[in-house]
Amino acid sequence: MHYTQFAHGNGFLHDIRSHLTVHSPVYAKIGFRLEQTGPRFFLETIDKETGFRARIHSTDLKGGDRSRERKEYKRQFLWSCAFSIPIFFLSMVFMYIPTVKDILEKPLINMLTVGMLLRWILSTPVQFVSGMRFHIGAYNALKHGSSNMDVLVSLGTNAAYFYSIYTALRASSSKNFRGTDFFETGAMLISFILLGKYLEVFAKGKTCDAIAKLINLQPDFATLLIVDENGGVSEREISTQLLHRRDIVKIIPSRKFPTDGVVVWGQSHVNESMITGEAIPVSKKIGDSIIGGTLNESGVLHVESTHVGQETTLAQIVRLVKTAQMAKAPVQKYADQISQYFVPFVRIIHFPCFQSHAVFNASK
Repeated sequence: MHYTQFAHGNGFLHDIRSHLTVHSPVYAKIGFRLEQTGPRFFLETIDKETGFRARIHSTDLKGGDRSRERKEYKRQFLWSCAFSIPIFFLSMVFMYIPTVKDILEKPLINMLTVGMLLRWILSTPVQFVSGMRFHIGAYNALKHGSSNMDVLVSLGTNAAYFYSIYTALRASSSKNFRGTDFFETGAMLISFILLGKYLEVFAKGKTCDAIAKLINLQPDFATLLIVDENGGVSEREISTQLLHRRDIVKIIPSRKFPTDGVVVWGQSHVNESMITGEAIPVSKKIGDSIIGGTLNESGVLHVESTHVGQETTLAQIVRLVKTAQMAKAPVQKYADQISQYFVPFVRIIHFPCFQSHAVFNASK
């Protein structure tokens, strides 16, 4: 694969020939003025003069397929729930059932109980398998000198998990030590955050489906009217991507308009509900504007294209929706701004808090 930005003007064919003899395929970036020419001229000239078939490398406006990402988050959430739910019952429910409580509080090694050991075993996969993406994200953020929500999640869950391990080890080595573990805290936190991530990706997936439906409003082909030197008119079926400005296209009833334009011949009613939401068809006559993607309902119209490609109203709507989808929500931006100051603050004060807690316990 080779990519070259060819020279403007008449010299671009010579550049294409020279690269086709060495590299195949060739990706060409050719600049032109939309009011003077268009992609159809370049494709026809390349096909005629070089003998090679050329096509447009179209830009994907669909915003990507998020089905794989959605399935991955769903799998990780269900995996974490398989361990988090039992931990929740061990910590919050079974402790209030006398018979089960006696079993869970039965010592195994010194003061290490059955319940504490079970919570330790069940929380470990959640902490280091389901929560690994947060730990990696936190590491990458700290490596670049920044703090985000991944740092908060990783810091909080690791603090709860490793403090609980410390408590379990102290309990197993002492006959008098009594401590509280927080294994369920990190596991439940990771599960809830994975649920939120899954819902976020699910919502974005719905937006991608809406973008795909918008793109499908534009027809793939258009009927181009060509006037020869003798004044005769002929019709030619071409791709919508190959339309130029000031091309005259013919739209028969029950067909969609391929591009934005102005009516130059004919009279009809146009259904614009897919763009404007207006259910009543709008009357169109010579001089009226047409929106690409709308439906011609009654008469035959000849329309002169005014906006083509990425300039059409439909393409701009798709681009705006895609931009809004990629942008962060205001509350997410606000949370990231807070985390930039909150995380360093927590990292600074946790050392004196830990030391004061240790001194207080030692003085007892």
